[in-house]
Amino acid sequence: MAAQCAGYAAVLTALEVVFERYTDLIEYHGWKWEYSLVTMFLLTLAVRLLAGRMLRRNE
Repeated sequence: MAAQCAGYAAVLTALEVVFERYTDLIEYHGWKWEYSLVTMFLLTLAVRLLAGRMLRRNE
């Protein structure tokens, strides 16, 4: 489960880095890609854990 969350976070972070560097769609001041990777990983992991608990309660 953690590996899948890390994979999703890595892909989303890579897209964000490309958009931030090569387009004018996103412009951050003081942003680092590590912030996005860690926060997206933690968010997807938390959502999956919460969804898993909710699904087990409904069985």
